[in-house]
Amino acid sequence: MNVSPRLSNFFGDKEMAYKLRTDKSILQHEEFNVAKTWTEYINRLVGVISGFCLLFTAIYSFTYIKSKSSIVVWSVVNLFVVVIQAWLGSIVVSTNLMPWIITVHMLLALVIVCISIYTYFKAVTLRDKTILVNRSLSVLKGLALISILLMLTQVIVGTGVREEVDLLTGSNIARADFITAIGQQFEIHRWLAYCSLILVIVLFFLVRTSFNTGSKQFKFALIALILVGIQMLSGIILARFAIPAFAQTTHLVVGTLLFGAQFYLLLLLNKQRH
Repeated sequence: MNVSPRLSNFFGDKEMAYKLRTDKSILQHEEFNVAKTWTEYINRLVGVISGFCLLFTAIYSFTYIKSKSSIVVWSVVNLFVVVIQAWLGSIVVSTNLMPWIITVHMLLALVIVCISIYTYFKAVTLRDKTILVNRSLSVLKGLALISILLMLTQVIVGTGVREEVDLLTGSNIARADFITAIGQQFEIHRWLAYCSLILVIVLFFLVRTSFNTGSKQFKFALIALILVGIQMLSGIILARFAIPAFAQTTHLVVGTLLFGAQFYLLLLLNKQRH
């Protein structure tokens, strides 16, 4: 366990900080866990690769300095956000997965996703504005925005559920009873998921009536629909089969992809500027 009393105290968990200073059992080495070790290793490896990709993106973005300076600005900003994210990741480990820091870590990851998608969108539409619409779609844009905000709320609540699972893992409660033990927070997350599903379905049918099937708007509305279906299925597996690890990973990854697809769809619903 790599935990810092000072960091725990700094981030508000005084009880944890006191335990770290006084509980000698914490100094004992934990049993080696292959799954956790590889998970942490892969997480760091992907983080490093992502960091280098965004570094190269920021460097290449300077080719747009005259044509679209905002691409350069946001690419450089994203690079700084990645550095903060890497630092925050070390804090997550050093404070032994302190709950609210995990939530911030997840939200910051979504910020990186949004900035990356936004800069890509700006670069694409600079070359080809025909992918945008030539009419106002305020209702569709409003629904897309509500869907994203609902998804964001789901992520926050879902991260809280994941934190509860982590806490219960070291308890005497059987894994099959975790959902019952979590209680209200899980119920809120589940009902938000139902609302998100309904909203994505409605948005898909509205987009289908407004755009042809070859449009990017239709394609990303369809992608969002498929992803929300997979997300619901992984959620059902988590609830019915004692929260298997593979379903947790699937739920997290697909949720991030769904958020990204919805955000890009929102950008695609912007009116073309002549």
